[in-house]
Amino acid sequence: SGALYNPAITFGLYVRSFNASFSPACELLRAQLTAANVAAYSAVQFLGALCGGGMARVVYGDDALHNYAATIGYPFPGTLQGHNGKVVVGELLATFMLMYVVLHVATHSHNSGNSFFGLAVGFCVMAMAIAMGPKTGACMNPAVGLLSVAAGGNSRVVWVYFVGPLLGAFLAAVFFRFQCFSGDSPDGRNPKARNRFMFHAIKGKVSGAFHAY
Repeated sequence: SGALYNPAITFGLYVRSFNASFSPACELLRAQLTAANVAAYSAVQFLGALCGGGMARVVYGDDALHNYAATIGYPFPGTLQGHNGKVVVGELLATFMLMYVVLHVATHSHNSGNSFFGLAVGFCVMAMAIAMGPKTGACMNPAVGLLSVAAGGNSRVVWVYFVGPLLGAFLAAVFFRFQCFSGDSPDGRNPKARNRFMFHAIKGKVSGAFHAY
């Protein structure tokens, strides 16, 4: 399945497929990450979070789950509590870093078949948890952010764990494309040719979506 677990990462990979080149690896990414597959992935990821939160609530009871220091908890703003705008920015930056690492170790042709992608992603999550955890909760995952609803937490701040991670994943995918554009496409080193290529790639996606309906 790819073990994504994260709707933000799924969304970032989908954005990556929009502006991918025509190399075999990119064609495979484009073929696998259709709109229907992305929707199915995301639905199951959210469902898994809700099921996990509901089961934890049943097993541990409401009192334990309302305690932020409980054995099973959920992300919540720490030192930035009450400053939702800053929490969104923190989550955006953390998810940007995570998405950027995933794109490099899991989708870049230069790193295909590597055996370190798990370590790279894991260390990135740990680094972001240390850096952002005390401030924003270091969620980086809309599905995990939704966990507070199922667990009986504060649902008023759930939106920050949707907006921040999704924006971060989107920006990482766009930045990755501009930084790592290679010779996989015609005249990949030519900025004007690159922009034309990206425009026609996105235009093709949009046209295909309209024809599907």
